Amino acid sequence: MSLFQTEHYIAVLCPDEVALYRSSRSGASSGAVRGAAATSAVPHTDGVPAWEGAVNKIAAWLTRSASPAMRLHVVISNSFVRFACVPWSDAIADEGELQTVAGLMLESCYGDMTGWTVSLDNGAWGEARLACAVESALLSRLTEAFEAEHVDCPQIEPYFVTCWNRWCGELPMGDALLVVAEPQGPAVVASFRGGAWNSVRTTGGGYDAASLRRLLDKEALLQGFESMPGSWLHCPGLAADCTELADTSICVLAPRKSNASMAMTMAFVGVGK
Repeated sequence: MSLFQTEHYIAVLCPDEVALYRSSRSGASSGAVRGAAATSAVPHTDGVPAWEGAVNKIAAWLTRSASPAMRLHVVISNSFVRFACVPWSDAIADEGELQTVAGLMLESCYGDMTGWTVSLDNGAWGEARLACAVESALLSRLTEAFEAEHVDCPQIEPYFVTCWNRWCGELPMGDALLVVAEPQGPAVVASFRGGAWNSVRTTGGGYDAASLRRLLDKEALLQGFESMPGSWLHCPGLAADCTELADTSICVLAPRKSNASMAMTMAFVGVGK
């Protein structure tokens, strides 16, 4: 029998900040409590990948504080991720071939994908699937940090996927748009037809409330919707400004705890707060 109760943490990696949030009570021996949180700014170094400082912060924290009972869920900023929607095809024989097709689609959007690891969601038969790519070096560095401190990390996911998992049950089964816009990062724009993935693309950052509304209108036109579909918008850091957008067709998504830094807001979304 284990003497330790599992400690569930969520770690968030952003270009400028990392956050750590304990989402369950720890064992009595540690005295730790549910909801303990910490954030730290990430320094930037010229010529170094933007994610490296964030990973180093997490690795240093694990070195100081990891325990045998720790179980970690990692969320990474959409700034570190590339996305594509892979349409269904009867001609694709197996998962290996689907991975190849996903890689080619990502390459057509972003250029050379050498050094990137591609993953696909567990899509339903006959429907398009979401593909995500993260630099392999980032994943390797995280894995090294976890293994060095014997930390269990069963889940590493992009923030867009975290938002989808949190709110997908609120989207209609028909046509819809979903936008996740980080304050200084990209906006990920997805469309759905009949409740299934139809398209996913990434646009530039620096949006305000008005430009996000224009982004929704433009996406509806690009995807050929005859009228504005139900639209879901998540924009941490702009939630107060975006409430003016909320109407019969636009729902602004925000965690209950929204008065926090970008990284900590992402953690709250990840744990359903």
